Amino acid sequence: MPVRSRLAVAIGLLVFTFAALGPMARPTLAYTWVWPTTGRITQGYGCTGFSWEPPYGSCRHFHKGIDIASDAWTKIRSASSGVVKYVGWNPYDPVGDQAWIVRIKHDNGLLGLYGHMKAVRVDGARAGDRVKAGQLIGYMGSTGMSTGVHLHFGFFRDGVPKNPRLWITTSFSSSSTAQAALYGTSLDGVETTDTIASDRPTRQPTLKRYPLPA
Repeated sequence: MPVRSRLAVAIGLLVFTFAALGPMARPTLAYTWVWPTTGRITQGYGCTGFSWEPPYGSCRHFHKGIDIASDAWTKIRSASSGVVKYVGWNPYDPVGDQAWIVRIKHDNGLLGLYGHMKAVRVDGARAGDRVKAGQLIGYMGSTGMSTGVHLHFGFFRDGVPKNPRLWITTSFSSSSTAQAALYGTSLDGVETTDTIASDRPTRQPTLKRYPLPA
């Protein structure tokens, strides 16, 4: 085989390997999306009649995510692959009424917000860690201005809220049934709340809701 032909074949194989295994392959991971938990949807995304939600766009009241309610300590998992950007008390909430949140920069550029969680840190899901779709990131709670135990789950792009259902296209009911075995209640890879008890807000409100910031 002529030298020029062998060089062309070698370059072609190098490009193929880079595309399959290198950074070019990463965007395909962003197309794996799962519901982050199980339970029942108590409030959807968009315009709502719930008076505690703030105005947004043409809506008098607007919910910037999806609320999913279940039992305390229900597992919360990353909706897709990405890098954890923040774990802790929401700095935008009033002092004493802060929700425990996890923010994940997903591989397709969306910022995932998971709120009102139990105030615990999970091994492998701390700030700076890379997570995959379905990986445990925390547990359902009622921290912050919450009406009860639930997960507030939302996506943002450049600060603009986006409907999670544009990416998570499986039905919630079938998804939760199929993944019920994964979303048990065992506390694997988690710090006890005692280790961070000093970080807890001094009080928890009742029958209030505070819209998580974009």
